[in-house]
Amino acid sequence: MASLVLRSSNALKHRIIKLADPSDLTLRTYELDESVSGDHKPAIGIVDFQVDRATVAQDNFSKPLKRMVGEDGRYQEAKKGIVELGEDNPLALDPFLRQLHKFDDHDFTHIDLKIVWLVLHIADKYIIDLRPLKGWFRDWNDKKGTPTFGSLSVEDSLKNMCQILYPAYAFNCAKAFLEATEFVVYHHCYHITESTPLEELNLHLPKEVIQQLNSAKGRVRAVLHRDLFGAISPLLAAECSCKEATFFGYFKEMFELRVFPFETTFKDIHLHTMTHRLRDFSYEAAETACTSCKRNYNAVVSRAASRADGYFDGLCLDCMDASKPKTGDTDDDYWQHNKLKQWDKTCRVNHGQPTWYFSYMGRREDMRKHQKSTGRWGRKAGEDSDSD
Repeated sequence: MASLVLRSSNALKHRIIKLADPSDLTLRTYELDESVSGDHKPAIGIVDFQVDRATVAQDNFSKPLKRMVGEDGRYQEAKKGIVELGEDNPLALDPFLRQLHKFDDHDFTHIDLKIVWLVLHIADKYIIDLRPLKGWFRDWNDKKGTPTFGSLSVEDSLKNMCQILYPAYAFNCAKAFLEATEFVVYHHCYHITESTPLEELNLHLPKEVIQQLNSAKGRVRAVLHRDLFGAISPLLAAECSCKEATFFGYFKEMFELRVFPFETTFKDIHLHTMTHRLRDFSYEAAETACTSCKRNYNAVVSRAASRADGYFDGLCLDCMDASKPKTGDTDDDYWQHNKLKQWDKTCRVNHGQPTWYFSYMGRREDMRKHQKSTGRWGRKAGEDSDSD
């Protein structure tokens, strides 16, 4: 376990985190006063990481750091026993150095989404491979990430889910990414975008991810619209005298629940609110209505709401990776899922056909060929499928 030494002075609190014994290099960072806005925050503490120079300077960790602190480095820091990394947040640097020196006693007490993003910026700045920290992010997410966001208000949950999209993608955490993408599709009222807890958004998801999330949201709305109106549309061709009253009664109940009209209602509410309102739907045709008009509309609407709620599971990182443009037939694993109708075969998360479809990140012409041969949503012409 890494050792921690606390020192204090009248000026700055001083912490020493010993990751190597003996140590021949100290990486000095500063705790800044986050209550002060702007780029120049005053330091309120010093955090020194006592490390092994050769370990930090190894080829497979960080070439910029190797050039900075390696014994054959070109910079003056290579000759110093203390190297200052003034801009780097110590909490964000800690997991890299701890993992590098083979310590797994990560402390998540003060790690929030902002620190997770700063970890990503450290990796971007020093060109550090994030794969060794996949377990770190998974453990943080289990303790303080997507499973905990649901206990917050919808607004705060949505904010956090939008902010965790890129970290979950960057750390290749299939579970967190599936949960976050599913949540934003069902709880975002407007155009889905990614966001960050930092002042600037400098790291981005591939643009196709946001496109597919908004497409998935539109598709769920279309499925709900089709099922709700499909339940009553046969009456348009009916010849009975009771069809007008039945038609009016059905839509009057929709209107009173603030579900109808669809076009204006969906401007300000999200899918989850819409399906929640539909749970209160209650309508029966008049006693004197004919057999055609006397459908169980309550059951029909309940099924439509349940179908919409369970339609989209989120985006699957494994399907996304399998479908990315490659040479030859190396994306065959993605299409094999469709051939076998096993949409999550070999994936790390369970999901259905819509997730497989919207996780497609490949060539658009390949998907168009698929749609032409099977129908737009993956079914052959005339085939009735519950996957669309």
